[in-house]
Amino acid sequence: MLKLVFCDPSERNRAQLDKVLADYAKAEEICVRGFGSVAAFITYMERCGDSTDVVIASIEMDGISGIRLMGAIHERLPNLQIIFVSKYPEMIYDAYAVRHIAFLPYPLKAGHLGAVLDGAARYAKVSGKRYITLASKGLITKIDYDSILYLESDLRNMNIHEPRRIRTFPGKLDDIKLMLDSRFVQCHKSFIVNLSCAVELKADSIVLYNGESVPVSARKLKETRTAFTNYVGDNYDDMDDILSATDTIIN
Repeated sequence: MLKLVFCDPSERNRAQLDKVLADYAKAEEICVRGFGSVAAFITYMERCGDSTDVVIASIEMDGISGIRLMGAIHERLPNLQIIFVSKYPEMIYDAYAVRHIAFLPYPLKAGHLGAVLDGAARYAKVSGKRYITLASKGLITKIDYDSILYLESDLRNMNIHEPRRIRTFPGKLDDIKLMLDSRFVQCHKSFIVNLSCAVELKADSIVLYNGESVPVSARKLKETRTAFTNYVGDNYDDMDDILSATDTIIN
C-alpha cells in the first residue's frame, strides 16, 4: 500500500491530481490525502510523515517556496520520495536544489505520473520498511507496519484493519503487540492503534486520518494520552526546525 500526500493551493490543480490519482487507484493499491492549505499539510506531516511514502508538492505555495519547504522536510524524512509539480516547466532547474524523483508540469499526464508512482512503489517496498509475519491456514502473510491502521481482538482471532481491507488471523493481541514497535499503543483491551495514523485523541476514542475512530477505554486513557503526546511531541520538535529553516510563519 503506497501512502501518498499532495499539497497544492490551487483548486484547479488539486482537481487534476484528484482525477489522475483516482484513475491510478483503480489498478493499484494507494492511500491518498490531499491538501490545499500549507498549514494543514505541515500539521499532517508532523503527525504522519514517518508513514508517508510519497509527497506531490506544488512549487508555488501561498507565502512559501515549495522547494524550500520540501527540502527542510526531507532533512527529517530522508526516505521520503518527492514529486514536484508546477505550471511553469522552467522551474525544473530550481527543483534540483532538493532531491526528488520527478518534476511534472501541469497539465498532468496520467501515464507519466503513473510510471513515476510505479517506481516509487517499488522503492518503498525495499527501503527499510518493517513487517510482521503471521500465519493462517497454512499461509504465511507479511504485513507492512505502515499499512496497519489498528488491530482488533475478535474472540480467538484478531482483525488487522488496513485502509482497504480487514484481514483476520488466529491469535491474541497480547502476543502480537510484542512484535510491534513504539508507534503502536494498546488503547483498549480489544484494540491496538497505530499512532502514525492518528490525528486526534478524544476522551473515549482516537481519530485516524481516514475518519475512522478507535475506542479508548478509561483504563487505557492515561497510557494512550502519554504515548500520543510523546509521538506527536517528537514530531512537533522536528517540524519546528523545519519552519525555522523556511523562515516562514504561517498563520
